[in-house]
Amino acid sequence: MKYEIHLKQQSRKGGNKVLLIRVDDGSNVIYREWGLEGKKMQTSTKEVQGKNIGKSNETSPHEQAVIEAKAITTRKIKEGYRNAEDAEAQEESREFQFDPLPENFCPSKPINDPPKGVSFAGGYEGYFAERKNNGVNLLQVTDLQGAKHTYTRGIKDITHLVDGIPEIRAFNQIETKPGSIISYEFVYYNALSQEVPKDMRGIVNERTSAEKAKARYQKLVDGGGRFKVIVFDCLFWNNHDVTGWDYQKRRFILDKVFFEQHPELKSHSVSQLTPDIIQKAADVGWEGWILRKLTGPESTIEYTMNGKPYRRGAWKFKYEYTDDYIIWEAALGDAGRLKGKLAKFHLGKYDDDGTLISCGWAGPGNIPTEELDDLATKLGVDTTKMLPGNVVMTEVITVEVKFQSKQPGSNALEFPVIRELRPDKEPKECLLEDKPVIIGLPEKQEAETEVAVAVSNPVKTLNHNEVFS
Repeated sequence: MKYEIHLKQQSRKGGNKVLLIRVDDGSNVIYREWGLEGKKMQTSTKEVQGKNIGKSNETSPHEQAVIEAKAITTRKIKEGYRNAEDAEAQEESREFQFDPLPENFCPSKPINDPPKGVSFAGGYEGYFAERKNNGVNLLQVTDLQGAKHTYTRGIKDITHLVDGIPEIRAFNQIETKPGSIISYEFVYYNALSQEVPKDMRGIVNERTSAEKAKARYQKLVDGGGRFKVIVFDCLFWNNHDVTGWDYQKRRFILDKVFFEQHPELKSHSVSQLTPDIIQKAADVGWEGWILRKLTGPESTIEYTMNGKPYRRGAWKFKYEYTDDYIIWEAALGDAGRLKGKLAKFHLGKYDDDGTLISCGWAGPGNIPTEELDDLATKLGVDTTKMLPGNVVMTEVITVEVKFQSKQPGSNALEFPVIRELRPDKEPKECLLEDKPVIIGLPEKQEAETEVAVAVSNPVKTLNHNEVFS
């Protein structure tokens, strides 16, 4: 059996990246050829051996090569590649489709690296600030027939999973124009009013079922938690792409359709940050702020059709360094509570060409010991058969990492701690270009290491809507 597939992805610079993956009939060699269309190609070969010899699930060298070639294909599609024929057909069509949403559609997201000169010391004059909510980013899509659909940031249709969630159902009952896409944050607050996105894994993960999602939701609510929809931005409206409009114009749509009639959908916002506001937000445990220009080129956002987000139009300011990374390699622990379990993880990000770049190693951090076995399963690892040393994963997974700084002249992190798994975020979104930026509390501008103190205290149980009243 011969396996061959041609993949294609639009590059950030406007060209097309092509990738051929092939296993010839009877061969145990995976052949890959890639590069920019019309330019010199690079090639690689990998010889594969059979697995589980002598067992009922034994695979021959050729069969195992095909299995691994298909796994590479799946990973590349998750990174934004498409079957070349499908990609060319869509390019010729030129008409944006809302049902289903194109798999390679990738909306803009806030960037860590702010515009030059933007800092607390330099002032935030001319910027619109709103609370950064630590939830799960979803897209409400109204197709050309007026039907509502719900997509994840990774463009997975989860309409069937969340139709029974009261907050999302109520949000979808608000009348919007056909051919519209609204970006919003779905946030869960536990009984202490802390935002805990990892607890929503069983609700918005496309691999679950509607019954399990509803049961998970009810369990969290019964435990004293609550959910909230917070509208973030408008990408399409009335079959028009509005990402190139000034934020002030996009905001007018949001105000008239959502905020004036449903103020609970609006994030807390201010026209300009002050030292007092920044300190209050840190004291009650907010993650940080989003800053945006109201008008001008810096106020517009973008989307791509190559599976990788362009970052502009919104900037994140946090009280501590956190960022998303992928796990692509792991090692077993040899002592203590982590003996025989995954204990060390190789972090990575993708560069502009889609090459995986090492960002150093991290321990399991806040991942409970009992969840490490589940993590091994998700990563395709049988820890009972692992030998000492590092194992490259068959599946990569996204995690949120807290760290003190980046090492000088390196992509590695200083004192990284894995905070939680983020299956709601696609690996292809973990790009190397971001720089870590935090918002220094006014009285602590000279000592960055002290900034996290304000958020390390126990979070007070407060109604966050009343914090600044």
